[in-house]
Amino acid sequence: MKKQNNFIGFIKRFHLLPKLVCLLFAFIFWIYVMEVDSPDYEGEFQDIPLTIVGTTQLENEQNLSVFSGHDTLVDIKVKGQKTVISKYSVDDITVRVDVSDIKESGMYSLELFFELPSDVSLISSSVSEVNMFIDKRTSANIDVEVNLRSYKISSAEYALGDIVCDTDTIMVTGPSSIIDDIDHALVDIDLKDAHLTESLSTSGEIVLKNQNSGNIDSKFVKLSKTTAQVQIPVFVYKEIPLSVQTKYGFYTDKTASITIEPATVKVKGDPNVLESIDTINITTLNEKTIKENTDLIVDISLPSDVVSVQGQPATASVSVELKGLERKTFFVKSKNIEIIGADGKKVQILDDSLAVTVLGEKSVISAMKSDDIIVTADISDFKNTTGVMYPNAEISFEGIDGVVYELGNYNIRVQYK
Repeated sequence: MKKQNNFIGFIKRFHLLPKLVCLLFAFIFWIYVMEVDSPDYEGEFQDIPLTIVGTTQLENEQNLSVFSGHDTLVDIKVKGQKTVISKYSVDDITVRVDVSDIKESGMYSLELFFELPSDVSLISSSVSEVNMFIDKRTSANIDVEVNLRSYKISSAEYALGDIVCDTDTIMVTGPSSIIDDIDHALVDIDLKDAHLTESLSTSGEIVLKNQNSGNIDSKFVKLSKTTAQVQIPVFVYKEIPLSVQTKYGFYTDKTASITIEPATVKVKGDPNVLESIDTINITTLNEKTIKENTDLIVDISLPSDVVSVQGQPATASVSVELKGLERKTFFVKSKNIEIIGADGKKVQILDDSLAVTVLGEKSVISAMKSDDIIVTADISDFKNTTGVMYPNAEISFEGIDGVVYELGNYNIRVQYK
């Protein structure tokens, strides 16, 4: 208790308490001045975008454009009171470069200018100059080529077709000094030693090339298209027989012999397409129009996606030889002529008979009679017709066992009563 009283007495005797309080307030004021209100406080502003001044004048007066520097970002360090600096942002600071005095194309190193609020000052910046590429802006259409490499064809039966790119040209825009150096655009396709057995589609990057096939840096060049779709057709060769069809199926091995010259044609096409093609039909014969042995010249029409190999004929000769068939004309009387479609109206057949020429196996023809032939005429399309009508007549046979059919077309002369 005595020691405590002595300590208090010591403080009172030398007036230490007021001195301690003053010292504390002085320390707090010093902290305030140094951290808040000191004019020597340093702050930083980062990623300030560069403002390029004079571009419009440069384009209008010199026909020049700025191709680099637009994406420049600047960091700065400033000095001032902390309370002042803290109220500003990047939007209150301008970093600019002036290109209005430039007269010619080239690469320029231009000084930066800083516009700061009046109550802060610049200490340093991350960039003091900026490199700017300035040139005339021009455009050009550039041919696109395709280079296919590192592939294998499976066998001699396969061949590579004409490669098709989805674009023949591209539009490029940029500095004239670079555009003038562009010779062509290239799509380089690396198939990595693939065995090609069918057509395929792939894509590739479009790269600009000079006359020596060196790459052109397109950093300052804009392309209307940067990738291309490439179709790589793979063909297979195949010898395919030619054939003809018949409309009614009357020709059999017994009734006709059909010869085609050439008998086959060599074609090429997509392997998947040719795999399902065993024969190529070049025409359909209408037996009812062929009265005797006949030779025809027929165009060889190929299926879609199939092309003829160079040197193959465009036409084929088709020979039809009738075998064991006999031709005969029968006069079908009106009792064997049937009229349908009259809607209850009475119709008069104006001819006593109709001459019908038929072709058939000899044994059938020799046993046939005119009564074996039925003629049917439909006049439903003549409802509003007056006078004589000539409807088409359909021919059929009753009780006939074997091949027989009429030759040509027939009409019947009738009239409403």
